[in-house]
Amino acid sequence: MPHAAVMKKQIQKKTPSQSPCRRTADRGATAAALQKVIFDNMVDIVALLDRDGIFQYVTPSIKGILGYDADHIVGREVTDHVHPKDRKRMKASFAEALKTGQQGESFRFRHADGRYVWLYCSGKTVRENGGNGGLVVGCRDVTAGKQAEVALRESEHRWMDVIDFLPDATLAIDLDGKVIAWNRAIEEMTGVPASEMMGQGNYSYVVPFCGNRRPILIDFVLAPDARGEREFSVVREHKTLLRMEWVGRLKGKKVCLWCKASPLYDSDGNVVGALESIRDITELRRKEKELEIKAGELQDLNTALRVLLKQRDGDRGEMEDKILANIKQLVLPYLEKLQNQTGERGRSYLKVVESNLRDIISPFAHKLTVNHLDLTNKEIQVASLIREGKTTKEISEIVNVSENAVNVYRHHIRKKIGLSKTQNLRSFLASYGES
Repeated sequence: MPHAAVMKKQIQKKTPSQSPCRRTADRGATAAALQKVIFDNMVDIVALLDRDGIFQYVTPSIKGILGYDADHIVGREVTDHVHPKDRKRMKASFAEALKTGQQGESFRFRHADGRYVWLYCSGKTVRENGGNGGLVVGCRDVTAGKQAEVALRESEHRWMDVIDFLPDATLAIDLDGKVIAWNRAIEEMTGVPASEMMGQGNYSYVVPFCGNRRPILIDFVLAPDARGEREFSVVREHKTLLRMEWVGRLKGKKVCLWCKASPLYDSDGNVVGALESIRDITELRRKEKELEIKAGELQDLNTALRVLLKQRDGDRGEMEDKILANIKQLVLPYLEKLQNQTGERGRSYLKVVESNLRDIISPFAHKLTVNHLDLTNKEIQVASLIREGKTTKEISEIVNVSENAVNVYRHHIRKKIGLSKTQNLRSFLASYGES
């Protein structure tokens, strides 16, 4: 007898005979018990909803996730505990699941303690008599992930707000060269709105500046290119911080642009993109050029003035030499002749005339006038006579004033030139005649 037949015979001997109905009932009871054990020990929520969205059944795991007993939930509409802002979206998702047979999406559910919990709900239709009888829905707590997602999104919004606030035109790209930031300043500079530029790659961000697609400074941050950097005269302030000036075209006009670029890092220090700031310095460079031209013109003017002053000094010296020669040759000889043909008083006047002429051709009168502008003409005349050694009496006769007046003049002269009582007035005035 074959081995299999022996085994079957042994089993038949040991197993009491049972009717088919009894065996079917036992198997059903076992399956139901097993199903209850599985549902009672599930971590995620499993629920049965009818076509109107009413809970027909929910696993006990809802207590650990939302804080409600299953009995509290059964018979209620699914949207009763959903965040008001998510209800419209949930109804649309429920209708889509009934229509297509399956749907999955995240919603906020109100916890028993009043806070909201994010649940990812995946629904699948239940077929009943060939039709759609409702939905079996599985829900998993994804609050932690959603909070991280919200925090990341808020961080991105703050980052974009900072970028938008910057006064310089600023753009950023990811590692694939796609635009991830295009602030208001660069919108104004280029005339291209962020809505048209965000997500664009293939050097699209270069087109508004020069009309074609090619690498610029921000690209050299992610992919250094010695040849390209030399072409653009790129300066590396640090290993990764670059700057340069280049000439482009904006809105049909030639412009001079100052640019600075650096990498973007994530929280782990990994490079995730690059950032570039651009400043239009066309007007600044134009003014610098104007100042350079004006500085050159002023330098030329100063050179011309120096030449003129030198020529003037030469002309003045030549004129003084002519005056000196004329006085010495044409005037002084005749004064000497008149000395012998006039009386004592006349000779005194002639001496004064001769002395004054000699003062004219000497630096005395000029020095005295320049250094002491507050001296009167009469005081200068008296000072000249004192310098020649004339006495008070002689000066009074020549100037035709009293001796007391001459003494007053002496006092004024001392005071105005700052001479002390111990200093000799004649010696001091004689020093002005030295050239």
